[in-house]
Amino acid sequence: MKRFFLLALAVPLTAACTQPTDMYQTAVIKSIDSNLCFSVADTQETRKEAPTITAIAVDRFEGGQWTRVWQWLTPLTPATRLGPGNCIAYGHQTAVDSVRASPPPLRVGERYGVEINSQIPNPSAKGDRMLGRMYGQEFCLRSLADGKVEVVLVPRTQGKLQWQQCELSP
Repeated sequence: MKRFFLLALAVPLTAACTQPTDMYQTAVIKSIDSNLCFSVADTQETRKEAPTITAIAVDRFEGGQWTRVWQWLTPLTPATRLGPGNCIAYGHQTAVDSVRASPPPLRVGERYGVEINSQIPNPSAKGDRMLGRMYGQEFCLRSLADGKVEVVLVPRTQGKLQWQQCELSP
């Protein structure tokens, strides 16, 4: 299974045995001047109220295993909200985090995955006050002829990641 330990750390467990509707959604990955940043999906839900982000993590897939290359656990106060028009850059640190070393650069040809753990207010009067949302996406990077880097989103077919998308020429 993929890297879900952050969910347990960042989102309080509910008393119910079922997962909230739409808990797992697709993350958005943008390349701005060959620097990556991450956001939540542009949906009616995220436009209505930006989710409160609890953690963001990027892992590299190598040798059949996922290895964490960067994570940012957001401060509890003030709450960090992330709307679909906003983006958090790879390697982002707050003043408190600045003692940490910068993460390694993301490399062309490597396999990666991003997870954004968040919460939204429960639209129902029943149940917990907040609902968990997890935005995730696997990706790789390709070099373009002009020297810029392109993000390639890796689709999943019948539960299997299609990494061969990363090997195609642009």
